[in-house]
Amino acid sequence: PARIRSSSVVVAVSTGITVVAIAAGLYAALAVAAALALAGSARASEDAHLRTLGLSADQTVGLVVAEHVPIVILATLGGAALGIVLFLVLRASLGLDALVGSALAIPFVIEPAELGVLCVLVLGIAALGVALAAWIERQTSPATATRGGIE
Repeated sequence: PARIRSSSVVVAVSTGITVVAIAAGLYAALAVAAALALAGSARASEDAHLRTLGLSADQTVGLVVAEHVPIVILATLGGAALGIVLFLVLRASLGLDALVGSALAIPFVIEPAELGVLCVLVLGIAALGVALAAWIERQTSPATATRGGIE
């Protein structure tokens, strides 16, 4: 097993998978943050109208959090559950025997620490997107929103 793990093919495949996983994670993080920021941009006029009625900066953040955080938490838990189920269903058909030269039993082990780190990263990215959305919403002037483009 140590000889197989150190072979150039296994090292190349492992490195490729790691690089692709990191790139996919960065693109996903960018997509989540951009989607939340665009949602904030779309709501900027509504937020400006609510500020004329007395909505404070803290209440703006609270409103954005109340709208987005439950969905993000459900999506995070659903994604983790789906990943576990997909592994259980597809484990037999991964085709690792062609790579290592023999049938390889893959144990089903969930590392709580790794799963926790991934969930915290997802929630951190969502928190960044929510903060960005709240900041963008506060940039529209209430006077401009009230005039509604009549200038």
